[in-house]
Amino acid sequence: MSVIRKVYAIEPLIDESTRTVTLRAEVTATDLYPGSYVDVILLLSDKQKVLTVPETALMSSLYGGFVYQVVDNKVKKVVVKIGRRRNACVELLSGVKMGDRIISAGLRKVTNGVSVKPSSIDLNSQ
Repeated sequence: MSVIRKVYAIEPLIDESTRTVTLRAEVTATDLYPGSYVDVILLLSDKQKVLTVPETALMSSLYGGFVYQVVDNKVKKVVVKIGRRRNACVELLSGVKMGDRIISAGLRKVTNGVSVKPSSIDLNSQ
């Protein structure tokens, strides 16, 4: 069994047909020869808790992404910095915090400062 000591290069493109990626790594191996192919399981660092919202809650403008937050039953437009997208959710790096209420449906009818009757929607932590 070989152990990867250090990954020092990763091909930025994924092969769509095989769903594989090419990488270069330093390994401790006695059973590998130059030009060999191997299957690798790469363990990444600890999972971090991130703040996510449904993709449907995120709006875009020339100035970046924003969400509509509900504060005292009034709509407030909040500019957010987005991170990664996964499983129809978007990671928010700044702009809102855990526990803030946001609008995730009917955004075409919403404008800044309008009164709303919120339902129970909370931000997810993954």
